[in-house]
Amino acid sequence: MQTLSVNIKENFVDEFLKFVNNNNNKITIEQDKNLKLDPYFHQRQKHLKKIRQQIDDGTMPMLNENEFNQELDKFIKNLNAN
Repeated sequence: MQTLSVNIKENFVDEFLKFVNNNNNKITIEQDKNLKLDPYFHQRQKHLKKIRQQIDDGTMPMLNENEFNQELDKFIKNLNAN
């Protein structure tokens, strides 16, 4: 048996489920355990992969602890000034 992830357009769900029902001896549907714990798991995972890619390709710079603290201090001072 093979496991696949399937994305189904909203207007096709009923038709897809009928197909699955008609072939239930060959197809089993299981809910993704990650989605039970976190309904936004896949969106979050996609976003984190994008962030990691940006870090790796240099389009999102990483700050060391001192740089981060300096930037945070500037940000807080700016908030307090407004």
